[in-house]
Amino acid sequence: MNTSIAVRDSARGASFFASFTRTLRVTSRCLLVLLLALLASSAWAASTTVVISQLYGGGGNSGATYNTKYVELFNLSASPQSLNGMSLQYGSKSGTTWSRFTLPNVSLAPGQYYLVQVGSGSSGSPLPVTPDTTTTSITPAAAGGKMVLMGDTSTFTGACPSGAVVDFIGYGTSASNQANCSEPITTPASANNVPDLSATTAAIRSNHGCTDTDNNAADFSVSVPSPHNSQTTANPCGGSTNPAVAAKSATPAPAGGSSTLSVTVTPGTNPASTGLSVTVDLTNIGGVNNFVLYDDGTHGDAVAGDNVFTATANVGASVTPNNYPLPITVRDFQLRTAAAVLINITVIPPPVAKTIMEIQGHGARSSFAGSGSVLGTTYVITPSGS
Repeated sequence: MNTSIAVRDSARGASFFASFTRTLRVTSRCLLVLLLALLASSAWAASTTVVISQLYGGGGNSGATYNTKYVELFNLSASPQSLNGMSLQYGSKSGTTWSRFTLPNVSLAPGQYYLVQVGSGSSGSPLPVTPDTTTTSITPAAAGGKMVLMGDTSTFTGACPSGAVVDFIGYGTSASNQANCSEPITTPASANNVPDLSATTAAIRSNHGCTDTDNNAADFSVSVPSPHNSQTTANPCGGSTNPAVAAKSATPAPAGGSSTLSVTVTPGTNPASTGLSVTVDLTNIGGVNNFVLYDDGTHGDAVAGDNVFTATANVGASVTPNNYPLPITVRDFQLRTAAAVLINITVIPPPVAKTIMEIQGHGARSSFAGSGSVLGTTYVITPSGS
């Protein structure tokens, strides 16, 4: 590059030109480094709210698994997320213009899916679940293209989206299907794109939608389409926990007597436990192996629905005094089981028959008071004056 600069010397009242030449040699390698740096600065942050969890663009094509194209959204956050004011926009693999669909005003609970039908055809079976909404304004190609979830409804132009990008997927890596934009933005774009899709494959986000490292190639796999809608069981990303036994107790009882068993349960989470059940194996005290405890305000249970399960269990007449461990089983309708826990019951000796005089003694206070002993007596009541 040659540059000439004119300088006026006002103090001398004369003009002169100081010329110099600078030659900048910029190699193609330097330009590439500069370009990559600029592109990297335009990368989008990983989503912390809603992501595109599946994309199937081959629906309805010849040989298709399903007759419907779809985009599946997923709330990977721990709080409800509204789709109000958001849009899905699609660009062809080599295009710079985008088509837009404004999403409806709905809120997704943590771990909830939302299915958008984006086209259909004559080949393939109906989807196994019903789409939550339908549009024909965006129609993704089967093998390669670009889909973006935007935080606004402004339609943009350019190979890569800009502005309020919430999530992006570029798919297609072969020479004929390569999308010209990827997440993160790289040159060539195919380095981080999801591989080519087809009439029988979809882009599936890992961990049921919970994985987002801001790299399409790492976050998605190509597999059979398996759509979920808003009625599908939620899959919160915090991880599921099993129900657990929080507390347990059994009142002492003699052989042939009865004990009150109580088990307090902490419900499982993600999703929350429903249909909790508690059983106790009474084999060690001469009972059944699946004795049911209740949380319905009956069978000795004080309060219904407080996760405290209670029942009165009989101790076998031939059980000798000792401490006996009884296994507890806790389950929920989500097919989860609590860790193995034992409840210990103390079988005490039978009452010892004593006369009233032996029990009371000659003092003001019985010598058995405060001992915890179970005493019995035999006595005869006779009518007065007989």
